Amino acid sequence: MVSWTTVSSASSYTVRFRMVGGTWGADIGVSSGTTAAITGLTASTNYEFQVKTNCSTSNSSAYTNSATFVTTAPATTCNAPANLSSSSVTSSGATVSWTAVSGASNYTVNVRAVGSSTWGSDISTASTSTALSGLTASTNYEFQVKTNCSTSSSSAYATAATFTTTAATTTSCGVPTGLSASNIASNSATLSWNTLSGATSYALRYRRSGTTTWTTTTSTTTSKSVTGLLTGNLYECQVRATCGTSNGSYSASTTFTPTAATTCNTPANLSSSSVTSSGATVSWTAVSGASNYTVNVRAVGSSTWGSDISAASTSTALSGLTASTNYEFRVKTNCSTSSSSAYATAATFTTAAATTTSCGVPTGLSASNIASNSATLSWNTLSGATSYALRYRRSNALLGRLRPARRRANRLRVF
Repeated sequence: MVSWTTVSSASSYTVRFRMVGGTWGADIGVSSGTTAAITGLTASTNYEFQVKTNCSTSNSSAYTNSATFVTTAPATTCNAPANLSSSSVTSSGATVSWTAVSGASNYTVNVRAVGSSTWGSDISTASTSTALSGLTASTNYEFQVKTNCSTSSSSAYATAATFTTTAATTTSCGVPTGLSASNIASNSATLSWNTLSGATSYALRYRRSGTTTWTTTTSTTTSKSVTGLLTGNLYECQVRATCGTSNGSYSASTTFTPTAATTCNTPANLSSSSVTSSGATVSWTAVSGASNYTVNVRAVGSSTWGSDISAASTSTALSGLTASTNYEFRVKTNCSTSSSSAYATAATFTTAAATTTSCGVPTGLSASNIASNSATLSWNTLSGATSYALRYRRSNALLGRLRPARRRANRLRVF
């Protein structure tokens, strides 16, 4: 593909090419665009090409000076990998490898159990080895590899090689640690523990202290919410791990006591400060047990409160308000995701009046792009300006037309 820069008023182009020092070939006409595809070239050869512009059927430019290019060498054969081997074989995986192939971009690996009619999904790797996982213990596998030299050039698959996974090993299951209780309420709690390597699930049991009957439940994660507890009673709990088919021992007991829910109180002493024409800071007294607070604001007389504003502290800054407007705000306490107070009685404040900013005089007025009956008039941007008015007249004449400029633009074409 050869290309060139667009020529104004061109209707088409003519391209010619040849081996450097040879005879020019047939012209190539290009009716649109500024590129041309040249085919039928010889590999590893130096070529030159020229282009001329055709402005009409009777008006063409001279040919350009020659530009040169060298065609690439012919594609090489993409060979199949050799010396396929396996190592680090376990009950569920293995590492397979092969000899590097010159010109390889990457390799594709397939694996299957010997006797299966279907190969597994393609595994792509840029190196000469890859780790296989998720295999079945005590099983004979075969794998094949092919070379990919480019997106359009790959070798055949090499002859498959085989390996056998080892027998599964029985792993003893340890004891989970870190058992603790959280989110304790009047009749529920969340019991959590540390992850135990090799565990596939856990058994959790709990009972009221002094009783003999356990309540047992299971979990595939390291936490479990238990309910139906009795307020004020001491409970003990234990956890054990399951590793495949092997169960570990229960941990030592951890104790906790369900407690009655505490009241989530409403904020008090709502007040405002730093009131401007567009904002204010509102605040209130801290509430014991609060996780965060929710604030709403609206203009007095409006039937709808604004969107919830979440605040972790006992104040928040409001913005985007309207000048000289009476607002009210309210606040509630959030003690948890399921426990919030009622909203406190709303308090009010009035935003200040808007301030007026004087408008300066633009500078740098000048004319450019001056033609027989038009010109472009430009000036420097003035901070705070939302639009401009431009007027002009013939010298020694009455003042000409007053024309508004496009909003915030600092340039206008006049005719």
